[in-house]
Amino acid sequence: MSRALLTIVAIVLVALGIVASSALFTVYETQQALVFQFGDPKQVIRQPGLHVKVPFVQDVVFIDKRILPLDSQPEEIIASDQRRLVVDAFLRFRVVDPLKLYQTTTTVAGARTRLGPLLNSSLRQVLGREPSNAIVSGERSQVMTEIQQLLNREAERFGIEVVDVRIKRADFPDEVSQTIFRRNLRQFASNRLAMASVGIVVVAIVASFANFNDTVTANWCGRRVIGSSIRLRRHIGGHRQSAPDPRKANQHVELYK
Repeated sequence: MSRALLTIVAIVLVALGIVASSALFTVYETQQALVFQFGDPKQVIRQPGLHVKVPFVQDVVFIDKRILPLDSQPEEIIASDQRRLVVDAFLRFRVVDPLKLYQTTTTVAGARTRLGPLLNSSLRQVLGREPSNAIVSGERSQVMTEIQQLLNREAERFGIEVVDVRIKRADFPDEVSQTIFRRNLRQFASNRLAMASVGIVVVAIVASFANFNDTVTANWCGRRVIGSSIRLRRHIGGHRQSAPDPRKANQHVELYK
């Protein structure tokens, strides 16, 4: 009799344990929970701790409430000056209404899928009104605030709040960069041509001094004029060069004797 009673007690305890495990659930600090009864939402739980539900009747869905990142693919936009730019941006968001999120996108992954196109559309809409120089430069805080506000108006229907939007990189496409490089190269070649012209004038001046058959005067003038030419070339070229060798002045003078 006692053995049968112990068996019954053990079975009751096991059943109570199963019921308790089904009725109790824990919401962590990084989570918020939705309680459903036969598929209908009954309760939104945002406070962390131990909570109770009706076992075998109600289900719980957990949704992250931390600030989450979203990286978008680089997007090509056209600025107000009709220049094309490649913009790589990202945003950070959080779920403020888990019920609305579940009803519209079901999961956080679904929300990411919706936010990606919204981010690209907002970038094209706002940055399309700005000149390319303003976008490429770092002074764009007002523009980013406008993009964030536009995103929040669209993301509100998903129960999401966008807390930050940033541009990681904004640059010209490769073919535009090559064009700029070639233009700079032509400018550099033009500067070098100007340097060569200055050199020709210097040689002519030194040669004219050499006609006086005064070697000391010609050498001294050659050093002074060539030194001035090199300083001018440094100024035009925008970079430093090694100091001139005084012996080269003599070589130039002797060359035109």
